[in-house]
Amino acid sequence: MERREKHYSEDNLIAAINEVEKGHSIHSVAKKYSIARATLQWKLKGEVVLATKKGPNPIFNKKQESNISFWIASMANAGFPITKEILMHSVAKLAKECKISFPGRNGLPGRKWFESFNETASEH
Repeated sequence: MERREKHYSEDNLIAAINEVEKGHSIHSVAKKYSIARATLQWKLKGEVVLATKKGPNPIFNKKQESNISFWIASMANAGFPITKEILMHSVAKLAKECKISFPGRNGLPGRKWFESFNETASEH
């Protein structure tokens, strides 16, 4: 059986759950928010965790990632664009200050972290 990716936001899922809890039918709410009926049922029963993401847990929390993005944008706006190398060393320094460690030998974030951060930053 082929597994399909979700095409709904966490906000829509929460709104859908709230509507069902207020008495609306699961079928009509699932259709309204384009959420699979079975998925909505599983979320309501607690069989599937409400907010789940694929992959490893993030190194930084949302506030820390937002601060990194803000710093990058501020520096670029001031005429000092941040290179990948500067970003990696600055992020490693921030991680050390926050007592967070990156897996690997040199303490620097890896290629996968950089690519994931780029994807996340471009979404905002």
